[in-house]
Amino acid sequence: MKLETIKSLKCQSCGSNIKVKFLPEIKGTEIVGDIIYAIAACDCKEYPIVGGILVARDYPPAKMALDAIRKAKDIGSLNDAMVALIEQRFVRMVIGISLKLKRFFRWLPGISFWKLSTFIEDSRWATYVKYRFSAPSFISGMALIPAINGALPDGGLILDAGCGFGHLSFMLSRYFGARNIYCVDKEFINLYFGRNYLVGSDASFICLDANEKLPLDDGTFSAIVSMDSVHYIHNKKLFADELKRILKSNGAVFFIHLHNKYVKNISQGLAETPEGYAGLFAGFKIRFFAERSLAGGLFNGSGVDLGSERPFEEIKKSDSISMAATRNDSLLKKYGNLFELAPKYTENEIAMLNPLYRRSRGSFIRKFPSEFYEEEYYLIKDFFPGRIDPNLPMDELRKKLIIIPLPKNYKKEGEQLSIRLWR
Repeated sequence: MKLETIKSLKCQSCGSNIKVKFLPEIKGTEIVGDIIYAIAACDCKEYPIVGGILVARDYPPAKMALDAIRKAKDIGSLNDAMVALIEQRFVRMVIGISLKLKRFFRWLPGISFWKLSTFIEDSRWATYVKYRFSAPSFISGMALIPAINGALPDGGLILDAGCGFGHLSFMLSRYFGARNIYCVDKEFINLYFGRNYLVGSDASFICLDANEKLPLDDGTFSAIVSMDSVHYIHNKKLFADELKRILKSNGAVFFIHLHNKYVKNISQGLAETPEGYAGLFAGFKIRFFAERSLAGGLFNGSGVDLGSERPFEEIKKSDSISMAATRNDSLLKKYGNLFELAPKYTENEIAMLNPLYRRSRGSFIRKFPSEFYEEEYYLIKDFFPGRIDPNLPMDELRKKLIIIPLPKNYKKEGEQLSIRLWR
């Protein structure tokens, strides 16, 4: 957690700024541009910083972390406190063992994201995060990056609300830099994966509940994104009001992959109608996109058009939609394709075969990880062919998302461990 991030936070209950209050006098916890373990506080409450993540949720594990930070005698006990916040028992066990081994054997290679996520107990969730870069919901987020770029001045900040493991933030960091991204999520484990595997420690990570007021100051962000999460939030009005408060007057909000109440979805959640989502942003100009057309625009090169409105009947019939909301009329225009936008920050990535594909008999073969995944992400078949020639020009393979940028420690070449093997 960066010191400047702490200085930008403000408690919405008492109105005071949040500051660092206590720093353990333990080697490895010194502030060198990044706060790993500390206690921050406003005038009414305290917040533990655990593993570089600010915990702004008022729940028992946060109180346990505060106590552990005060009593810690060495970095090992602090790491134990961090591991305790990870509620997935097998993931917690593997991370705990790995941290202990690394203290004595620094040369040991770390476990990859691919292997570690295998220990998530819910096999559907494990599949979801492992193959996230192939999901149409994620591709919709990629398609909107040129429009997000239009909302960002140099150094403008992005909030990824309900960031999950940080897949979208990783992609955003390639173009805008991780230092300009705030990742917030309710689950500590999600932020742990995001900080240590996908986005990196240059981004800011805050564990909070989006159903409550956000510890963020007014007018902080030029762009706010939320992908595949709004339909799981109970208090959508408070959430939207908070986003409007922390958004700059000329900024934009992008809700990516919203479940549509008019159409049954395999993971419906607390879906709203398009009218319901738009009503959360009264006074804003709204643009909706059906997922099929938005993701299709990335593959066919047509880009994304915020200058015109899609036929509303098309929106109502789509099980998943995306929405842009802004008061800034200058953002309502047509944007080019993502592949016309050159990434500036590529030091944390490696080009690799899309995990959805296998090498077989001189071809790349598409293989779904499960029947449920194939059913939920049926649109994949519209965009990713069942078989593709690996000898196509590299630029073409990249534009088809057959070869994709992955974080360096996401997956090793040939690592395709089934999530069912250990069960």
